[in-house]
Amino acid sequence: MGPGDFNGDGRVDVLARDSSGSLWLYPGNGRGGWLARVRVGGGWNVMTALV
Repeated sequence: MGPGDFNGDGRVDVLARDSSGSLWLYPGNGRGGWLARVRVGGGWNVMTALV
């Protein structure tokens, strides 16, 4: 697992929070694109930055 690999598949992923506080995982497809997003959880609207 490397930096930015949040699901352990060896590819770079992105985490994003929407305005309702849902946290979404956008898994990388290994070819410079993204697979379908996956909701990770809710209640993240109190966060202003993810590190």
